[in-house]
Amino acid sequence: MAIKSTTMVTPKIGDTHHHNNIPLKKVLAPIVISVFAVYLTIGITLGALPALIKNELKFDSFIVGGCDGASVFSYFINKGLCR
Repeated sequence: MAIKSTTMVTPKIGDTHHHNNIPLKKVLAPIVISVFAVYLTIGITLGALPALIKNELKFDSFIVGGCDGASVFSYFINKGLCR
């Protein structure tokens, strides 16, 4: 009884790994773009929030820091609840 020797083929970047022959770049591109867009919108709001509270609403720096800290705290709470 002979034992067949099998070798594993290491996939290379750009190879198709799906049974329906969709290239990996086309599968990952929408995911990467979506994640980038989400981080961009969160980053813009975190940068604009202190300026809005300080300049437009005329609150002092302590309130600005508290609002910024509350927004980061709510982000971590919501991230933990979504898992």
